[in-house]
Amino acid sequence: MVEKKKRIINIFLLVLVLFAFFLFLNFFSTACNLMPGGIKRPGQSGTETGEKTAEYAPKIGSPAPLFSLRDLEGEVRKLEDFRGNPVILNFWTTWCPYCVDEMPLLQELHTSGEDVVVLAVNVRESKESAQKFIVDKGFTFPVLLDSEGKVFKSYRLRAYPTTFALNAEGIVTSIKIGAFNAAGLEKLVRSAREK
Repeated sequence: MVEKKKRIINIFLLVLVLFAFFLFLNFFSTACNLMPGGIKRPGQSGTETGEKTAEYAPKIGSPAPLFSLRDLEGEVRKLEDFRGNPVILNFWTTWCPYCVDEMPLLQELHTSGEDVVVLAVNVRESKESAQKFIVDKGFTFPVLLDSEGKVFKSYRLRAYPTTFALNAEGIVTSIKIGAFNAAGLEKLVRSAREK
């Protein structure tokens, strides 16, 4: 009888440990991808220059919501300044391993001499933190600072990384939620070159 009780208790403990492990894995896998916090109502200020928040999340075939952010050198950069070229617009953080893993691919695209502009928007981190990361890794693509997460919210985003392909007219041609590999980035680039 005692052996039977021990066996039942051991099975119960094993199930409990497995359940806790499942919860931990589930939390860890989404911690990088899900962004806490509310979403702005349409019409609320979306950037430091006061553009309106997008009423809906950007969709394929719609214009990308415009924004202005400072780069690592302190200059204000506007999304519309890059019209005329396809754009890969990537939202990232230094603490997200998936974001970090795809950075070398963005660097490779940036230095390839292709006509595609890489814009990496660092979300909710200090300038110092983002700059140290970029310098330490030797990346040279443009980094824009969304320190308060206003553009991230205005795009109605919830996951890191999220990448948009924009054509030369600023129309969203593809959206990738989560990390991409080399083939995935090539697909985004091809999409950005669409008219």
